[in-house]
Amino acid sequence: MTLHELNIARSIWRTEGLGGLYRGALLNATLCPLAIGVWFGANEWGLRRVRERWQRPTTLSDEFICGALSGTLAWAINFPADKCKAIVQAGASTSKSDFELLRPHFRHQGVAFLWRGMFATLLRSVPQTGATIVAFGEAKRWIQERG
Repeated sequence: MTLHELNIARSIWRTEGLGGLYRGALLNATLCPLAIGVWFGANEWGLRRVRERWQRPTTLSDEFICGALSGTLAWAINFPADKCKAIVQAGASTSKSDFELLRPHFRHQGVAFLWRGMFATLLRSVPQTGATIVAFGEAKRWIQERG
């Protein structure tokens, strides 16, 4: 956490208390399971296809590629909802409802605002999600080896 983020958290804590720090959490909790389900489900499907197609165990490269592709798919599906969550969280210091915070964006930019910035996020997600799946696989193997 950066110093700037810590200062923002302190400010929210002072003005709104603990509840302010969790603004948008319900929205996030309802959306994350879908994204994670798509990510891990598509990843497992891809790894199975690799094993069936080439009749061999998967490699770290296979895991990275399947993880990156499935993670990018998950981000593409979840991006509009994640953008709404970010706007709601940024408006935490106001007493406006979630809909009141989103309304000006829809009014001025239309529904297209939901996809602005998506390309950069998808580009960033490739190494991030690929590496996460590789680390997950390595941790899983390490735990299985130790019973």
